[in-house]
Amino acid sequence: MESFTFPHLWKRHTVLMLISAGHSSSKISELLKVTEQFVRTDRRELISSDYDYEGVAERKHHSRRSDTIRNAELVTKLQTMIDEDPSQSMRSIARELHVSEGTVRKCVQEDIRYKSYKMRKGQLLSAKMQENHFKKSKRMLNKLKHPLEKDMLWFFSDEKNFCQDQTHNSQNSRWLAVCPKDVSRVMQTKFPATVMVFG
Repeated sequence: MESFTFPHLWKRHTVLMLISAGHSSSKISELLKVTEQFVRTDRRELISSDYDYEGVAERKHHSRRSDTIRNAELVTKLQTMIDEDPSQSMRSIARELHVSEGTVRKCVQEDIRYKSYKMRKGQLLSAKMQENHFKKSKRMLNKLKHPLEKDMLWFFSDEKNFCQDQTHNSQNSRWLAVCPKDVSRVMQTKFPATVMVFG
């Protein structure tokens, strides 16, 4: 006699019939060659539904697989949302589209071929500041070409600001783009109201 694999729904119906006949979970598990946990789950559902056999016997509705959700329509929606706001997190995009975060990440990385980059800092220079930098650089070149004393030792120092104009979390503030060149910079002024340390 050839072995036949019974569908899951058939097993559920048989378990419910044996439960209604008064058999114990261990006895049903032994008779049908199913796990006792499977029988106990059906029994709990029966009790919680006030013994609604038809409701428990119906096929359960499962969520669609990610490969069926990841279609051209989803990719287009994702691309549009990213173009409108590249700083939006993939978690919030997933909530808005009512799909899992893993599906959004796969779609972004494999279909759109974007990566999540950290937002970078940059120095904000006004037109007047750029003009002053240009004048000072020319003056510096003249000093290097014609020093006041022979074999003069030049020492350069830099300064570090511990507070920036625009606050952002360098770890969590992300930007979805093809390459780092497309990532927008967080601009800052040179002298914010903060402590400066020279090094």
